[in-house]
Amino acid sequence: MDLFTKKKYVIYFDYESCDDVKYRDLRPKKLTFCTDDLLHAIVTCGMPIYYCRTRSAVIRRKDELVYKIAAIQFALDEQPDPKDSSRNVLVLSDRLRYLDPSEKGILSYYIGMFFTKLISKKIFHVQYLVHLSIAQMIYSIILEEKGRPDLIGYNLRSGDYSVFEAKGRARYSEKTLDDACGQVQMVKYICGDKPSLRVANLMYFRKKDKIKKVLQSSIKDPEGTDGISIDFPPEKILRQYYQPICELIDEIRDAAASDNSLSQNPYSARFLLPGQHSVTITLPSVIYNMFSNEFSQFNMEEMKEYVMGREEDDDLVQIEFE
Repeated sequence: MDLFTKKKYVIYFDYESCDDVKYRDLRPKKLTFCTDDLLHAIVTCGMPIYYCRTRSAVIRRKDELVYKIAAIQFALDEQPDPKDSSRNVLVLSDRLRYLDPSEKGILSYYIGMFFTKLISKKIFHVQYLVHLSIAQMIYSIILEEKGRPDLIGYNLRSGDYSVFEAKGRARYSEKTLDDACGQVQMVKYICGDKPSLRVANLMYFRKKDKIKKVLQSSIKDPEGTDGISIDFPPEKILRQYYQPICELIDEIRDAAASDNSLSQNPYSARFLLPGQHSVTITLPSVIYNMFSNEFSQFNMEEMKEYVMGREEDDDLVQIEFE
């Protein structure tokens, strides 16, 4: 899979117990996206803030990002969609046959996580998705380790919370999807409100339209059960989402300050990828100044005013690949 050539892709999915009146993008049972969408999901998902506590850890963050991009390109190949030759479907790469089960498991985890991020944004319009396990460590949220969901989501415009569980498997597993449903059901309230969504998403491979091992998705939004309450206000979600991006920008920008060929925008950072490619990550100045460190002053009204005044996505991380 070539993530640095602009192409269109499609993932077909099925869904159950989901509100397809509210979320109309469910009805076609397919998600169309481009390489930029997937790269954005890789950059913004799985960037835990606690990795950014020391200078050496921040430097390793860039390497982590390069590794994750390479992992997805290694795990997936593409073929023309039999239903529309202008776009491609993603298939399991034959390269994985040389890996042991543990290595395959890591790649399946990344596929599940990154495509769940993509689905959360493009189908359910949840822009801010953060890892609950990281929130536990930073904010001392008490939650049993066994069976907890992966991700907490927040929609700034509606003020709604959501819960997501991401699974990646080589093939469809009803038990795995049921387990994911149980995990999202265990959160009853977030800051006193019921989650508007409890999404269990299983990414897997199956034969479709005479093509072997096509990447598919199976989505469920089960009813809530008696579970726990989490105190995780919007400020903490937004800070957990944006601060690692700010710190990554700081580190790369500072390291490249002597190189005039690289961007000198104080809210932007460019670094090189293998194969003579590069990535530039930029934040609006108002967002950078709110989240650049843990002592930055956060203003929810200013944040909302800035977001509501935009016609573009609420997610303000701008990413350009060359």
